Amino acid sequence: MAKNTPPSDRSAAFPTILLITLAILSSITPFATDLYLPAFLDIQDTFEVSASSVQLTLTTFLLGAGIGQVVFGPLSDRLGRRGPLLVGVALFALSSIGAAIAPSITILIAMRFLQGFSGSAGMVIGRAIVNDMARGFEAARILNLFMLIGGLAPIVAPVLGSALAEPLGWNGLLWIVAGIGMVSLAMALVWVPESHPAERRLIARDNPAGGSVANRQFISSTAVFVLSFMALMAYVSASPFVYQTVLGYSIGTYGLLFAGNSLILMVCSGLSARLVASHGPRPLLRIGVLALMLGSFLTLAVVLSPLDNSLIVVTLMISVGSLGFCMGNATALAMAAVPPARTGFGSAMLGLFQFAMAGAVSPLVGLAGEDSAIPMAIVMASAAFLAFGAFAATRTPTSDPMVVPAPLESVR
Repeated sequence: MAKNTPPSDRSAAFPTILLITLAILSSITPFATDLYLPAFLDIQDTFEVSASSVQLTLTTFLLGAGIGQVVFGPLSDRLGRRGPLLVGVALFALSSIGAAIAPSITILIAMRFLQGFSGSAGMVIGRAIVNDMARGFEAARILNLFMLIGGLAPIVAPVLGSALAEPLGWNGLLWIVAGIGMVSLAMALVWVPESHPAERRLIARDNPAGGSVANRQFISSTAVFVLSFMALMAYVSASPFVYQTVLGYSIGTYGLLFAGNSLILMVCSGLSARLVASHGPRPLLRIGVLALMLGSFLTLAVVLSPLDNSLIVVTLMISVGSLGFCMGNATALAMAAVPPARTGFGSAMLGLFQFAMAGAVSPLVGLAGEDSAIPMAIVMASAAFLAFGAFAATRTPTSDPMVVPAPLESVR
């Protein structure tokens, strides 16, 4: 079992079981978001409430996830990673059980908020642990692999939810989430060590305002990450209407196209993780941002022209695939610019802006109704253009923590 003391030294090979554990902990929140969506009508019928009341179970979950990252990230700087992580995952498992047995929509909404709040611990602390135990190109490789493993959630969860919603009902789906929470807690207990040394915790406690993350590298890299995520959320939010209403595909074809794009995203993330050790995150991020601009502007050109709209199937593949080179590398560059005693806080800022953007994008892509792909294309093209500008601002030749592979330090 993992002990409450930091490892004596870091090896270039990040432990595989720890990588898998952290990736699962980072994925339980998106999995809990997507799995029960096909059961919305069942929840509405069970409690005899309006659709907006059921929607609140999702809204409050996302709100809790955003708030939770701001709480758990800085807390882990002050108290260490392992304790807050275990508390968060345990609370996630308990709130998932509470959601599964909720006797009213009010209690379900409250439990979903707690799920989001506590589940965020895995995301925000997971990133911090990676940067505690690996630096330089190795950290970039691990964060790219996070994208690869985390990419399974949007593929598996909706398909699994659709298949099990009728036989299990919404309660059964939430029991699955509770089971995943309990398994995740067991994995964290056994395989996640304390990675934040005591002297760094003292710095965070004695000087909570010290070690500012307000530097150009962090701000610009975070902007690239958030804007890339904005493009992804525009696609995810609009894809059911674009593929089915605008293009006229069946629900089955939509599912295949969505899963195919998710697979492309995973493949590109895996390729990025493989190449980052020799090329570094910045050149790969450049490729990703340029490909995102290409795909997004081609999508906009198609929907604004008399060209066959089915061409956006290809342009969206380019856009989604490009994100495999964007999000992990932007995260790595942002976290590399964070002082070691403040990695939890830096991770929290990444997560906070990510979830804030998720809440803002969905209404934007629906401005023209369900029968137009123009708002989605405009949002994606705007995000890609701004991401390119933010990437240009990440260039810090005189003080770049990732110009050359950084040796993995010892944690003493």
